[in-house]
Amino acid sequence: MRKERVWARLLGLERAVVESVEIDGNGQVVAAVRPHHRERDRCGVCGRRSPGFDLGEGRRRWRALDLGTTIAYLEADAPRVRCPEHGVVVVAVPWARHGSRFTLAFEQQVAWLAVNTSGSAVAELMRISWRACGDSLRAQVVRRRKGTWWPVRARSPVQVQVDKRTRLSLSHCSTKLYCCCCSNPGFP
Repeated sequence: MRKERVWARLLGLERAVVESVEIDGNGQVVAAVRPHHRERDRCGVCGRRSPGFDLGEGRRRWRALDLGTTIAYLEADAPRVRCPEHGVVVVAVPWARHGSRFTLAFEQQVAWLAVNTSGSAVAELMRISWRACGDSLRAQVVRRRKGTWWPVRARSPVQVQVDKRTRLSLSHCSTKLYCCCCSNPGFP
């Protein structure tokens, strides 16, 4: 197995190519990645193939799951496309939802931990703020409601609250994130 495939497995990447891996001055692993050719030039909101617009504002980083005790990041170019429905947006990447600073695997682990432990414990274990825990949970609830890989906008507000003392508070949902259901009759 080539070393790029090993790194892809360690970082939990699918439909992506690892170009290089380095350790920066802070001792953090930074993997330069790009989407597989079938995943390129897709709208970041709806996932539809769209024509390119420009090269964007440079490279972006997403926090990945830690490799043991070492913090890991994915880094990739962030060009923009012109979607017929959403206008000019940053392209979708297969490892993260649109607008997120974390990978999907990272957000899923945060969500699982938040259901099973306190918000402050999640924040300390994952080395993020407890407010970022709430953002990840909101995204998971919206994605699970629609049963889709691509992030969607909710028609009704999704209220997920995580504080330092309580485990998890989901309004309009059951207490388990993986079996979340909507009690709003207007929501499909």
